[in-house]
Amino acid sequence: IYNGGGYSFVACTPSLDSTKDSFWKITIHNLARNWIFLGIIGNLNASNDSYSDPTSYGWTCNSEVYNKGKVKTSGCTGFTTGECLYFHFKSNRLTMFSVQKNKKFVLNTNDTADAYYFHFNSGYTGSKLTLEPLNQDEIACIIEN
Repeated sequence: IYNGGGYSFVACTPSLDSTKDSFWKITIHNLARNWIFLGIIGNLNASNDSYSDPTSYGWTCNSEVYNKGKVKTSGCTGFTTGECLYFHFKSNRLTMFSVQKNKKFVLNTNDTADAYYFHFNSGYTGSKLTLEPLNQDEIACIIEN
């Protein structure tokens, strides 16, 4: 994710379908200097500080939430190495569930982006994540909690 000169982002295609349930899992294997952003974005041409893009929604290691690119406090306790996070996106609502903390966080994504994409941002080299689909038991877990 790192470009050598500051924050860098990755947005994965194809787009998420907001009319259907989209589920995915991110496992954090390593956090470089404890800063990473996880969420969605509607602008594939965002700048390297993509977390501040008006189509960006998500959470950071600093217990921050970004809603339309604006930082707010969230009650989120940040991320840790080894943490497994389940995500659910449908109908302009993004949900993140921390398995280790057994806690759910929700963002309403009510803007006019034509499409949204998985979105990761980091300012430091060395962060390692995996992105995987959720299995049926994991889907049931995020919907029930």
